[in-house]
Amino acid sequence: MLNVLLDMLLAALAVLMGSGVMAAPTATTELDMEVDGAAPPALPTLYITDFSLYISSMNTSTSSVVLKIVDPRPDYFVNTTCTLRTNAQTPSIYKIGGWWPCEDVAAQTFWWVEEDWVRLRRVWYDEPWNPRSRVVGVSKRHSTNWKESRINTPGNKTKVKNGNIYSRIEDWPIPIETIMVK
Repeated sequence: MLNVLLDMLLAALAVLMGSGVMAAPTATTELDMEVDGAAPPALPTLYITDFSLYISSMNTSTSSVVLKIVDPRPDYFVNTTCTLRTNAQTPSIYKIGGWWPCEDVAAQTFWWVEEDWVRLRRVWYDEPWNPRSRVVGVSKRHSTNWKESRINTPGNKTKVKNGNIYSRIEDWPIPIETIMVK
C-alpha cells in the first residue's frame, strides 16, 4: 500500500513539474529558455577591455596577450586581468588549444583566443549561498576582425620591427550565448 501511495505521489509531482523525467542534479543540462511561456531570462554580456596581443616574428622573442574581462552585473561583478606569455611549453598564443583562466581564480573567468576569434566563459552562482545553483555561461566565437592601420584609416593591427601588435581600445561586448546548469 505504501508503495502505491509513493508511486501516486511521484506521478503527481511529475505532472506538477511538467514532465515525467527529471535530470540528476549533477548532470550538466542546457537551460530551457522558455519556462511556461514566460520570456527567457536575460543573458549577460561580458566585456573585454584593454586587449593587447603581440605576436613575435622571431623564435627568440616571446609573444603575449593581455586582456581584462568585466562582468558589469552588480550581483556578479568581476574585473579581472588575463595574461599569457609564450615559453617552451606554450610556444604559440594560437596553439594553446583551450580555455585559460584569468589571474583572479576565484572569479572563475576563462578566455580562449585564436587567429581570427575569441571566446569567453564565466561561472557564477544564481544563489551565492547555494552550491547547487552553479551556472556556466559560454560565448560563441567572436571574430577579431583584425585590420591593418593605413594612412587616414583606423585599424587594430600594427606592424612593428619584430612582429605584430593587435589591440582594441574600446570595450568589446561579448554576449553569453549558452547557459549550462550543473
